[in-house]
Amino acid sequence: MKTVAAAVTVLLLVGAFFGLMLSGGGSNCAAALVGTADAANAPADGVAGFTGDQLVNAATIINTAASMGLSGQAQIIGVMTSIGESSLVNIGYGDEDQGVTNPDGSPTCSVGLFQQQWCLGWGTREQVLDPVYASTQFFTRLAGVAGWESLEPTIAAHRVQGNADPDHYTRFLEPAQQIVTALTGNDASQGGCTDDPSTAAGDDYPWPNEAPDTEGGGLSPLRYYYRECVDFVAWRLNRDAGVTAAPWKWDWSTLTPMGGNAIDWPDSWAKNGWATSLTPRAGSVAWWGTSAGSYGHVAYVQAVNPDGTVVLEEYNWGRPKHMYGTRTVPATSVDLFLYAPGGAE
Repeated sequence: MKTVAAAVTVLLLVGAFFGLMLSGGGSNCAAALVGTADAANAPADGVAGFTGDQLVNAATIINTAASMGLSGQAQIIGVMTSIGESSLVNIGYGDEDQGVTNPDGSPTCSVGLFQQQWCLGWGTREQVLDPVYASTQFFTRLAGVAGWESLEPTIAAHRVQGNADPDHYTRFLEPAQQIVTALTGNDASQGGCTDDPSTAAGDDYPWPNEAPDTEGGGLSPLRYYYRECVDFVAWRLNRDAGVTAAPWKWDWSTLTPMGGNAIDWPDSWAKNGWATSLTPRAGSVAWWGTSAGSYGHVAYVQAVNPDGTVVLEEYNWGRPKHMYGTRTVPATSVDLFLYAPGGAE
């Protein structure tokens, strides 16, 4: 523990300067939730099945992100990725010892917390086995991914790691959030990307306790699955139109009859001649295509900030159990803004 703490102290001294280079676009996403970690904060029986040195390694990952000026979202993505690669174990042997090869047939050389291939530009073998070095390498490359904070966490990790399955890390998100919460004392259940934990009061979605489709739930009165991003945004569009009960102005049949998944929404806007733009407006819909996964994603634009960022409210993004959350992202990281339906181009 003393070795980890000493390394983190050195990193924190340079973090303010280094963070300016890596934070990307001036986004203040998750600034309120960024904290340093101490494995001693963990319960005696561990967190999410992880104990001992695994939690010490998680603390190193979390603290390295903080020292580089990165967000709580980065901390979660880092821990999530390491769980998916090594179960938070600093593995000293690589795939080459097991005869595993890269797709081109060349031998691999993956070691450490992130299974980084030291023979392919990640550093020397000894460096990659240093948890602080390996974490720094991961976060440096993550920060270089355009719009990484607005990506689904597994997609952001995939952009760095190049996993054969882009969804590989999804099942490790919730354990990562639990670990970050336990070790930092900050509530990471909102995905680590909120402006202020008190903004949860903005969740006026009428059906927050209904079971989502993944738990056997059905369709909401708006005819989208409960607690999906699309149902929340459809609710907000009704609310903004002054409709908060049936008969609804906007449901699946009137809003997106060409397809209820987020990926399909711009088609309905185009068919109806409703306005879209790359310029954000409060009350508009922030839309992402396949960059956010095979179903796409939509969020409600709560505010547009002078610094070029937008404040989003959404369901089912980067957090477990189809929950509500907010985040602030660069407007340029959004694929398209769909203005309130009914407005002409």
